Amino acid sequence: MHARKRGTAVYLAAACLVLVMLLQLVLTARKNSSTFDEPFHIYAGYLQWKHGYVLLNPPLIPYVFTLPLLGMNLKEPPLAEGTYDTIEFQGGQNLVFKNDADAILWRVRMAALVFTLVLAVLVFAAAAEMFGAGAGLIALGLLAFDPTLLAHSALGTLDAGNACFMFWAVYAFYRYVKRPSGRRLAATGIIVGLALASKHSAILLFPTMGLLAILEIVWRGKLQPDAPAIPARQRALRLALALAAIAAVSVAILWAAYGFRYAPGSAVPFDPPMAEHLKRVPVAFEGKLLGAVDQLHLLPAPFTYAFANILWQAKSYTSYLLGVAHPHAV
Repeated sequence: MHARKRGTAVYLAAACLVLVMLLQLVLTARKNSSTFDEPFHIYAGYLQWKHGYVLLNPPLIPYVFTLPLLGMNLKEPPLAEGTYDTIEFQGGQNLVFKNDADAILWRVRMAALVFTLVLAVLVFAAAAEMFGAGAGLIALGLLAFDPTLLAHSALGTLDAGNACFMFWAVYAFYRYVKRPSGRRLAATGIIVGLALASKHSAILLFPTMGLLAILEIVWRGKLQPDAPAIPARQRALRLALALAAIAAVSVAILWAAYGFRYAPGSAVPFDPPMAEHLKRVPVAFEGKLLGAVDQLHLLPAPFTYAFANILWQAKSYTSYLLGVAHPHAV
C-alpha cells in the first residue's frame, strides 16, 4: 500500500509539472511577438491545406499547427515570384500581417505546443521505464524548466515537433530492442517516418539507431545481464533486418506525407531547377548521391531538393558560436 501511494504521488507530481509547462507556454505564446520565420512556416502549412502545395520543409508539422486557421477565412496573398525562400517569406508576411496577426499566431502556437507536452510525457515514460518512476520525475522536472525547449515550444516552427518525434523514435527503438515484436517494430518504423516528415534533420535517426544496435550487440551482457544468452551473430542479423524494416516503413510514411507524389504538387517550379541546384551542394559526392536518389525517384522531389538546399545553406550562411563569427555553419 505504501508503494502504491508513493507511485500515485509521483504521477500526480508529474501531472503538475506538465501543467506548469503548459502554463509557461501559454503565457509566453501571448506575450511574444512573431519570430522572423513563423510566418514562413505558417504560410507553407496554409498552402498545403488550401492547394496541396509542399514547399521547402517536410509537411507534417505545418499541417498540424495550421489546422486551426482553416475556419478563419483569411485573405490569401497571391503567390510571389522567385525562390522558395522568397515565396514563403513574402507570402508569410502578407498572410499573417495583412490579416489578424494576433489571432493567427495564437491559434498556431496553441496547436504547436502540443508537441512539447507529448515530448514531456514521453521523457517521463522513458526515464521511468529505464530507471524507475523517481528518475522519470527528475527528468520531467529538468525538462519542464529547460529554457531552450520552452523558448522554441510555443512557436509556429518545426523545432519542438522535431524534438518530439526524434526522441519518440529512439524510445520506440529501445522498447523494440528490449522486447522484440512485430507490433513494436511497426510502431518504430511509423514514428521514424513521422520524424522524417517533420524535418530533414531526422535523417540522423538512422546512424543513431545503427550505433545503438552495435552497442546492443557488443555490450548486451553488460546492458542486460539477466537477458537470455543469444549468439552475437544472431542478434546482429535480427537487428540488421529490423533496421531495414524500419527504413522501409519510415520511407513509406514519408511518401504518404507527400501524398505519394514525386513531383512538388505545386504551381511553384524549382528555382533554380533540380539539376542546377544539386551542383551547388558544396561536397560533390553528396550532390551526386542526391542526384542518384532523385533520378531513381527514391524520395519525393521536394524532399530531395530541400535537402540539397540545407547543405548549400550550411556553407553559404554565416554563423556565430562562443564569440567567434564563421563564414559557414558550425
